[in-house]
Amino acid sequence: MALRVVTLSAALAAAGAVCPSPEWLLYRDQCYWASPFPLEWRSVASVCNLQAPGSRSVSVHDLQVAAFVAEQVLNGTGGWLGLRRPNESAGWQWSDGTPYDWHDWAAGQPRGDGERCAYLQRGGTDGWRDGDCIVSYLRFVCQTEDQLVTTTEPPETTQPYYTTAQATENSVTVS
Repeated sequence: MALRVVTLSAALAAAGAVCPSPEWLLYRDQCYWASPFPLEWRSVASVCNLQAPGSRSVSVHDLQVAAFVAEQVLNGTGGWLGLRRPNESAGWQWSDGTPYDWHDWAAGQPRGDGERCAYLQRGGTDGWRDGDCIVSYLRFVCQTEDQLVTTTEPPETTQPYYTTAQATENSVTVS
């Protein structure tokens, strides 16, 4: 497969956007976390949810996100994607329910030989492969939406702030 060069033009951090913890990486409006340990595919969703409630196994819908996940999140190591076929006759489906509208299969993949889960091979430049869902030697990537944090600054005032006032018949004294 030809070498692809992708420029990640989006900023890795956006003002006001935060991820669940410093280990998560922000790209566009999503946060990504790579597990430091391997796991079989069926356990990934529950571990992702433990890492950050509402997070899920990663889904990839364009080349820029694929490159970010491979290069920045997984750092060239392999890992499960949130893509699988429920059975031999079914089509590929993202575990988060988003449309299967883009793919990056390696040459000759998927093979259609009973391997129903997709992963990114070590190195990440040769595309996706299908694998046996029960193997537990692959790391994985979790994904969740960023959390926007808004802060309200107290308004600047041009009026002086007086703490005490004393009134007499003819005047008011403020101190």
